[in-house]
This record gives sequence, structure tokens and C-alpha cells, in this order.
Amino acid sequence: FALMLGGEARKGKWSILTDVIYTDLSDKINTTGNVLEPPVTVEGQVKVSLKAWVINLLGGYNVVDRENIRLDVVGGARYLYMKPDLSVSVNNQGHSFSDSGSVLDGVIGLRGVTPLSEQWFLTYYADVGTGDTDSTWQALGGLGYRFQSVDALAGYRYLKWNFDSNNAGGKLFNDLDFSGPYAGVRFRF
Repeated sequence: FALMLGGEARKGKWSILTDVIYTDLSDKINTTGNVLEPPVTVEGQVKVSLKAWVINLLGGYNVVDRENIRLDVVGGARYLYMKPDLSVSVNNQGHSFSDSGSVLDGVIGLRGVTPLSEQWFLTYYADVGTGDTDSTWQALGGLGYRFQSVDALAGYRYLKWNFDSNNAGGKLFNDLDFSGPYAGVRFRF
């Protein structure tokens, strides 16, 4: 399961925006095999889960606002919280491992909109940052269709973190990325 929510408020050239991603992913593998001679049947199960929050809080300033393009410079913070769990069981004898950690990075970037017609538009966003991690970056591109007060959007998003072994993320992962297609709606007030 994954959910993305975002919000933006704009006054003149200034804007504030937030973006929240929640994921709850898990998988389980059951297996049976024979070991030793004479054969002994062994049953095993491995369960893996990852719960994560990504929260972006940004401020922006409009640097280009023309008929054919709008471009904002943005800056703010990205927070990542992760809780991976691993459970291993052999012949109903099991062990569980769990950990959690969070990192906070400052980010700067650009976001923009380019109209293709009165209804169709391209939307794009890119940022880069550092702080608790060695580096983090994200890129997003999409195509939108504007109705009266609702936009329909579809595109692709990629987020990446590079950790070192001294921070909370590096104790859990070397590198981490979230990526994939998205589809959604945006309400304008």
C-alpha cells in the first residue's frame, strides 16, 4: 500500500507546499524442503515488511511566470522515517528482527508547469539536498488535464537517498529509492 498527498498555498510570487508519502509494504514466503539422509522435512517461512513516511515541507518563489511557462525556485526540508521488520521461522521456531530510524535533509530545487493547450499541461519538479544523509534527490514529471477546478494528473516519480554508515538510515540501508508511476487528482480553490 502506498499513498501520496500534497497541498499548496500561493500568494503572489510566494508559495508553501507540502508532500506526504506513506508506504506499508510486506511479503511472505513459505517453503518446504528435505535435508539430510534419510530425508528430514523442514518447513520455513520468511516475512519482510517496511513501513515508511516521507514528508516534504517547502517554500517557493516564482521566478518565471509567462503565458507558456511557470517556474518556481523551492527550498525546505525532507523527512524520512523507516521501520523494517524481518521474521524467520524454521519448523515453527522463529526469530524476529526490527529496527527503525529517521533522517532530515535540507533540499533546494525547481518546479514548473508548461501549458500545451488550454486544458493540457506538463508538470515537473526536481530537487537535491543533504543533511543527515550523504545526499537525497528527487525528480517528477507528469502530464495533466485541467477541468474547471480539478486537474487529472499522471506521471512518474523517483526519490533517492544515499546514506553513510554513521547515520540512522545507513544502519538500515546503504541506499534507498522509491520510484514508479503515479495517477491522481488535484483540487484548486
